[in-house]
Order: sequence, then structure tokens, then C-alpha cells
Amino acid sequence: MERRENTPARQARSLYDEINAFLEKNNVTKVRLIREGYAALLKKEKDGTLYTDLP
Repeated sequence: MERRENTPARQARSLYDEINAFLEKNNVTKVRLIREGYAALLKKEKDGTLYTDLP
């Protein structure tokens, strides 16, 4: 049985693994990632540079 290439679920898993590796390498908790990401998005919203269209 052959594996399908780059299905959406496989791409999401790859991104998940990449994020987890980054967090572990830099000793960043997921809570910190969420808090600082949220703060950054709030700043963008205040500055008028927050765009909601996803890639």
C-alpha cells in the first residue's frame, strides 16, 4: 500500500511536528506560544495590519 503525498492531514501533521520541535529546541511552552502569539495579533489589530485571510 502506497502513501499518498501531501494530503491536508499530512501537511497539518508536518506543521505540528515542526512547531513542537521549535518549541522544544527553544524551551518555549505552548502556553507561552499562545500568550505571545495572541499579544502579537492584538498589536497587529490595533495597528490595522491584521488580515484574516488564511494562506
